[in-house]
Amino acid sequence: MGWNSWNTFYCDIDEGLIKDAADAMVESGMTEAGYEYVCIDDCWMAPERDANGNLQPDPETFPNGISALADYVHDKGLKLGIYESAGTTTCQGLPGSLGYEETDAQTFADWGVDLLKYDNCGDHYGLSAVERYTRMHNALEAVDRDIVLSICEWGDNDPWMWAPEIGGDLWRTTGDIKPLWSAQEELWGNGIIDIIDQNEPLAEYAGPGRWNDPDMLVVGVDLPEYPNLTEAEDRTHFGMWAMMAAPLMAGNDIRNMSDETRDILTNDEVIAIDQDPAGNQATRIQHIRGEDGLPRSVWAKTLENGDRAVGLLNRSDRRTTVTTSAQAVGLEAASCYVARDLWNGTDWQTAGLISASVPSHGLALFRVSSGSPDGTNPFATVSLGDTEATVAPGEAITRSLTFTNYSPMTIDSVHVTCDAPDGWESEPTSTTFTDITAGPAISGASGPQNDAETDWMVRPPRDAPPKDYELGVTAKYANGVSIAELFTVTVENNAGNDSGAD
Repeated sequence: MGWNSWNTFYCDIDEGLIKDAADAMVESGMTEAGYEYVCIDDCWMAPERDANGNLQPDPETFPNGISALADYVHDKGLKLGIYESAGTTTCQGLPGSLGYEETDAQTFADWGVDLLKYDNCGDHYGLSAVERYTRMHNALEAVDRDIVLSICEWGDNDPWMWAPEIGGDLWRTTGDIKPLWSAQEELWGNGIIDIIDQNEPLAEYAGPGRWNDPDMLVVGVDLPEYPNLTEAEDRTHFGMWAMMAAPLMAGNDIRNMSDETRDILTNDEVIAIDQDPAGNQATRIQHIRGEDGLPRSVWAKTLENGDRAVGLLNRSDRRTTVTTSAQAVGLEAASCYVARDLWNGTDWQTAGLISASVPSHGLALFRVSSGSPDGTNPFATVSLGDTEATVAPGEAITRSLTFTNYSPMTIDSVHVTCDAPDGWESEPTSTTFTDITAGPAISGASGPQNDAETDWMVRPPRDAPPKDYELGVTAKYANGVSIAELFTVTVENNAGNDSGAD
């Protein structure tokens, strides 16, 4: 876990930035959350080696040298990472390490470097990736300092098959990441869903001391030439990297990050999933299109204590419900289970089904265990089916409002409030459901007895300005438990009636 300069700053780096990043890592709470490496990527070095063939830092951007910078980072209780390439040049055309492995390894050790990100650019002189990376591993083994070898050959030569044997602690499995949901023809780089799909088949190769690396994080990265990620996509990115037991190397400007970005990067319960001692990478146990035609997938990861981490991923561009069961993710049959929501820290008691209304490109993330400790809430959802609609001013739209009980107990009473903007017609404005029976243990066994349903009609006024409006329903039950579902209505002057409109 740590931070790397490349994803935000590219070559615009200097020793002041690296010091500031070390300071920010401590002050933001990242260090307390487990982040420890401050990594300098490409462009730190002078364009030529010195007269003795040694690498030297750029005298303008790193005037005090790497050793002094390492001392600064170490004094913060952190570790320093540096970059080189297993070719004649780095990716930015600076001196590479091919042919200088022993010299450079000793230089890094003398400077106090703790991690080497070893790229794959430059001329390789006909040598295979295995030969070139083995050379650097042997050189690092010969110095009197422990230096982590991070192999970065982009997955081109199936490093998961050979990297552990030649001393690689982690290895890139994909090309470079960019702040995108999915790759776009006019933009360079992989989106996060592309990388998730590329990394998914490699779970069997991950484990303690041998890590598939799906590239550094772009949570909170803000690049003007890219669309960047929504907050939901940031959570999906971080949550899925944790599910995949990936190295967590932040790439944003941690000196100036939003509260939302900091909260995601320092979520200790999600980090615990990533850092679980068993070292298992999650597997995708379900990948389907639901009755609504929207793609979703279910991911499961076995934790050291026998719990399961469960990810419900919505791959579509609309909110949808994703459901699985405790038995489907590998837990043994039990009378009830606890599903802990890792984004908000709420414990839910379920008879077996695990379900969530997940926003577009979002990830619901749970830690699931057998039993029913005190203080858990009966697990239920409230849903509206399709949560987006487009109507003209004065036209009505109707949605089916459904409350579903997944808990192992009957819920006696549920009070539902339907919230619409001022001036909108809403029918009903509230409703009450009673005696909703316990939920089933497995998917496919549920029936209408654990559901309650009513229609909700809303109508904007005839003079409603054209724009998006946020509506919602809130269900309260079991002595104050509250759950909600949002509904976006777009008012357009020339919109036709939406499906379900009166």
